[in-house]
Amino acid sequence: MDADRVFEKQHEITIKDFVKSFGWEEFRKYETGVLCGLFRNYHDKDIILAPGGGAVAHNQGENYRAENVNLLRSLGQLVYILPTESLEESARILVERMNNDVKSANQRPSLTQTNSQYCEMLNVLRERDELYREAAHHTFYTRDMTSAQAAWCINDLVK
Repeated sequence: MDADRVFEKQHEITIKDFVKSFGWEEFRKYETGVLCGLFRNYHDKDIILAPGGGAVAHNQGENYRAENVNLLRSLGQLVYILPTESLEESARILVERMNNDVKSANQRPSLTQTNSQYCEMLNVLRERDELYREAAHHTFYTRDMTSAQAAWCINDLVK
């Protein structure tokens, strides 16, 4: 389950357009509402949830971020997923993956207004890495795995 897609379905607007109209802090407030709803509906079920990178490591209202981390940890184990141990290499790989995914490339709002996608990704990873590691139960490196291979490995990791 992808929390960003749940948000877009519930609010009938892309995150990019929502942020453009209402700003990041307002998005973070509504994002926390989506996570609360997911907790109410799925707290007793096995799910795999992609909460979105900013849910646990944004800077638009510490109370929303802390509530998100608590909600997500109460749902189960959190896994911080990166391509490699190197943030620089991970940023390059993530930008490449994003650009190869038409939907992601078109719908993802800029986080820093930086012209270079690589610089933006690297800056965001550097800012958030410690928070991701603090929130997560596990850190997992995908390296050259396919999505399916990574999913199976992560499933084994959290069992």
